Parts: sequence; structure tokens; C-alpha cells
Amino acid sequence: MDLWQRAKGLAEEAAKRSQDLTRGAARISQEFVTETTKKSKEIAAEASKKADLIRSEALRAADQIKTLAVDIPIPSLPPWGRDPVRLLLPTPGRISRGLGSPRS
Repeated sequence: MDLWQRAKGLAEEAAKRSQDLTRGAARISQEFVTETTKKSKEIAAEASKKADLIRSEALRAADQIKTLAVDIPIPSLPPWGRDPVRLLLPTPGRISRGLGSPRS
């Protein structure tokens, strides 16, 4: 009987330790999940702030570009520049001087 009591006591102690380890692992796991969730929210908030900053900087730069584009005068084209095809076709004067050939 003494051997039976010792075996029973060891089994009860092993079961108690197993429960303690399981509770400890569950607690650690829950702390890990909580900390990971907290960090993820912090990272998402920081990324959102940076995205808002980049967006506002891009809008500001676009406004500056628009302002510059309005302020830059656009020169009118000379008469020969209004017809780009005319520039490609050889004229009689260009042919006689050799300016119309592709080898020049």
C-alpha cells in the first residue's frame, strides 16, 4: 500500500505542476497577444500620421506647381513652328542645297 500511496502522490503532484505550467503558458500567451496588439496599433497610428503628412506635402507641392504653371508665360510659336509637318518635308531650296536628304 505504501507504494500505491507514493505513486498516487506523485501523480497528483505531476497533475498540479502540469496545471500550473498550463496556466502560466496561457498567461504568457495572453500577455504576448496583448502586447502585440498594442504595438500593432501604435505602428498603424504612426503609419497613418506619416501618410497624412506625405499627402499634405504632396498637395502643397501640387499647389506650388499650379501657381508656377500659371505664372510662366507661354511664348507664341513662329509661323514655321505651327506646322510641324512642314519642317519634315523638304522644300525646293533645301533640296538644291542638299539639306533635304537623310544623309546630311
